[in-house]
Amino acid sequence: FTRGSAPVPLPPFHHLSFLLTHTRVPRDTRRLVEHVRSLTEEYPAIIHPILDAIHAISQRCERASTTSPEEFHACLEKLIDMNQALLNALGTGHPALDRIVALTTSFGCHSKLTGAGGGGCSLTLLPPSHDKDASSTEAAMHKALEEQGFPSWQVDIAGPGVRAMPYTLREEEDDDAVLSSLLTTPPASTAWRSLHPEANV
Repeated sequence: FTRGSAPVPLPPFHHLSFLLTHTRVPRDTRRLVEHVRSLTEEYPAIIHPILDAIHAISQRCERASTTSPEEFHACLEKLIDMNQALLNALGTGHPALDRIVALTTSFGCHSKLTGAGGGGCSLTLLPPSHDKDASSTEAAMHKALEEQGFPSWQVDIAGPGVRAMPYTLREEEDDDAVLSSLLTTPPASTAWRSLHPEANV
């Protein structure tokens, strides 16, 4: 998405697994946005190229998504590291995020902040599922993060999304009752948040 332009949907891409880690540090998005705006006004010749580089990372990621799973994963590792370094240069990092990045790096993984940064959560790209050491690496890293006070959860992307499925109303069913049950069923994200209220992402 680029401000002033219509959103461009991403093409289907390969399955990826991440570790979502909570820093337990509350973030102030408004303050961080104001900080970056202030930097941009004071140092435009420096900040604009950083923002352009971040945009270029997004574009490179989009192009890489059409390559083989192995190439995409390898490219994403490098882009995540670049993106995190650039975001730190903008002052949107936090010591807790730096600790998570350093810890996950020691396991050969690559992490970056999410959202506005300044706390909140980090996202760590996990090894491909076909990697023989993937499960042991994830388990050891998860344990190490927990020991440092950082809860984490595995999340997968590029799976099946929302789909419209045909539904035939049975004679004994009341259409209003069916609609009511669908509307009152919490989505998966809500259910996840209810189980993990401390993860404010």
